[in-house]
Order: sequence, then C-alpha cells, then structure tokens
Amino acid sequence: RIVLFRIYQEALNNILRHAQARQVKVHFRLQGEYAILKIQDNGIGFELPERWINLARQGHLGIVGARERARDVGGTLEIRSRPGKGTLLRAEVPIKE
Repeated sequence: RIVLFRIYQEALNNILRHAQARQVKVHFRLQGEYAILKIQDNGIGFELPERWINLARQGHLGIVGARERARDVGGTLEIRSRPGKGTLLRAEVPIKE
C-alpha cells in the first residue's frame, strides 16, 4: 500500500509542478493478484529518454525513485508521454498479504 501511495504522491506532485494540466484522471483497480494504478494528465507532456538513468541525470529523481519502489516489491512502473499530449503513468504491483 505504501508503495502505491508514494507513487501516487510523486505523480501528483510532478503534475502540479511541471505538467500545466487542466485535468488529471486517477484509476485504481485490483486485477487478479495485482493492484494497478493509472494516472493520466492532459498537460504539456515531455520527451522520454531512451534510458531511465537519463531521467536521473536530468534531475527527475522522483520518477526514478517511484520506478525503484515498484521494482522493489516485484512490480512495474511505466510512463508514456509526448510533448503536447500529456502523460500516463501506470504502476502495477503484486498484492501480498
């Protein structure tokens, strides 16, 4: 739970700081043995580098940290963004009791 909360928190902070979005959609669902969080904005978007390390070099440590949090619990974090087209973040983490 805390991993998804921190990813959610980081995504919303980034949207408020950088995206200039007018709309944000948050979807959460349980599917099988996974919890899936999607956050989509209609902001300015950005060009994704080919490698995640380049995000860290550009100072986007929050996004890189969110990905590491997901990976630490056996999950994934994917980001899709294009300049002028907004951003979609999708986190999928296993549900563990």
